[in-house]
Amino acid sequence: MSIHLSLRDKLIAVSIVSVIIALVLSGLIDTEIARRAFTQRFREEVIRVTKELSAGFGGSTELDDWETLVHKIHEIKEARADIRQINVFAKSLDNGWSLAASDEDPPTAHLSNQELTSMARGRTFADLEEWWDARYWRVITPIKVDKHIIGALQVLISWEEAQQDEAKERRQMLLTLAATVILVSVALTIFVQRAVYRPIKELVEAMQRAQAGSLDVEVVPQGRDELSQLAMHFNRMLLRIRQDTAEKEKLLTQIKQFNEELQGKIQQATRTLEQRNQELQHVNEALFQSQRQLAHWERMAGMVYQSAAIAHEIGTPLHSIAGYIHLLLTDSRVPDDAKRRLKVIESQMDRISETLRTMLASTKQPQPQVKPLDLNALLRDLTQLTSPGMERGNIRVRSALQDNFPMVPADSNQLQQVFLNLLANAVDAMPTGGELHVKTMIEEVPDSGLGRPHSDHGRYIAVSIRDSGQGIAEEYLSRIFDPFFTTKEAGRGTGIGLAVCSQIIHAHGGSIAVQSHPGEGSTFTIRLPLHEEG
Repeated sequence: MSIHLSLRDKLIAVSIVSVIIALVLSGLIDTEIARRAFTQRFREEVIRVTKELSAGFGGSTELDDWETLVHKIHEIKEARADIRQINVFAKSLDNGWSLAASDEDPPTAHLSNQELTSMARGRTFADLEEWWDARYWRVITPIKVDKHIIGALQVLISWEEAQQDEAKERRQMLLTLAATVILVSVALTIFVQRAVYRPIKELVEAMQRAQAGSLDVEVVPQGRDELSQLAMHFNRMLLRIRQDTAEKEKLLTQIKQFNEELQGKIQQATRTLEQRNQELQHVNEALFQSQRQLAHWERMAGMVYQSAAIAHEIGTPLHSIAGYIHLLLTDSRVPDDAKRRLKVIESQMDRISETLRTMLASTKQPQPQVKPLDLNALLRDLTQLTSPGMERGNIRVRSALQDNFPMVPADSNQLQQVFLNLLANAVDAMPTGGELHVKTMIEEVPDSGLGRPHSDHGRYIAVSIRDSGQGIAEEYLSRIFDPFFTTKEAGRGTGIGLAVCSQIIHAHGGSIAVQSHPGEGSTFTIRLPLHEEG
């Protein structure tokens, strides 16, 4: 069966037990000290009495009279009731010892070795011993005459009366200890009740009221002890809780408003996300259309280049034929009927020549529609446009676009065609993935004096597109921009794209160059002249 004690009962019990233990230990220690002191005092007392008794014995003639000594022994025992036995020993000339008188009948007294040693040294010997179920002090002291030892007096003094006195003193001390324990326990109980239990009870009751929801409760501290400090901390804690509760209610209101605003923003963000998804879909469609248009441009450019080659090949013999027709028309030997037919042929030849001139004119790249262009923005748009294909091909794009990049006079559509072509070639060069670096910078290029296009101050906008792909063999680098030349597999390239890129860049007054090593990738660098405004 478990016993549940309150804090007050525990404190009182611990305090009383601690006081009892302390007082009992103190009492035991005091008792032991008193016992030893009492024993020492009694020993000194019996030694003093024995010495006084030995001084009452006369010379050696008296030690030879047994009856006189026995009479004297009875007188001493009548005077001291605590003396149980007295023995007198005489010392012979050969330093031997003999019993001279004794109240014991028959006498059996003798000297022990310790007593003999003490007598030889002329010292008093005292020892506590048990005899006949009783404790006695056995004291022997030398009998001296003119500082010469002539005998010894042995006295047995009872220890019982002294022990009774000691026990009486011990009982008094225990009673005093019990009274002290009771008084201290009562004092501790009153102190714990007033100084500990009552403040704790008030604090617990305040906590219970606060737990029930009454946060305006307050404990009045009494004094400056730890319990008073605890009460003050409790009051400050409740004040802080009241403040926090008010702030919490305010915060809950703000959170509610925030949730409403957040829901509105989430709905708006959802609509925006849907719009972005639609825009991304449109971008993907635009990329697909751009790729289709780029392939169409390459096919058309190939057809144009083929048409131009055919027109050039046909135009040369046509000029020769037209020359001979002109000679025949001016020859007087040619009949008029033949000349009429020759004029018909000449008119048709002129028609064919005009058609060929028209075809040759159509093969030329249209002149750029130059406007100020932000190359960085164009490159960012194109890399974002091609990012889905890059991700599918495990290609990481690293852009290093120079800040505060100036506007460039250029045709946006034509440069878009150039950069899309270069980006598509870079993707084809990295079939297992890799890295694509796009970088813009401003370069200072001195005038070479060879008529190369340059700006007023020799400043160029440089754009480099570097891949980590397969690279180009050195023997192909000189032909990389030639029409119909390609390093791709059959059916994957027409060899027109880089030729068109070169034509467009040169139409802008710039240049395009390539650096490549097999297995180390390729770097295409485009430089466009930068003109100062004004």
